[in-house]
Amino acid sequence: MPFDILKVLSYTVVVITVLTMIFGVLAYNFYKIRERKRAKNSASLDGALEQVRDKYLYFQEKEL
Repeated sequence: MPFDILKVLSYTVVVITVLTMIFGVLAYNFYKIRERKRAKNSASLDGALEQVRDKYLYFQEKEL
């Protein structure tokens, strides 16, 4: 039974490519979920930030 190194290497490349694609899709989905959570949190914090901006309005640069 001859050992064909070329066949082993080609299957290894295919498996690594498929795993890379799967992990890439998972990472992208986790990124999008995190981005949505960040958008929700920033939307809920906008009111509080607006009050802070009004409190320190003197220190912001304003164009005359």
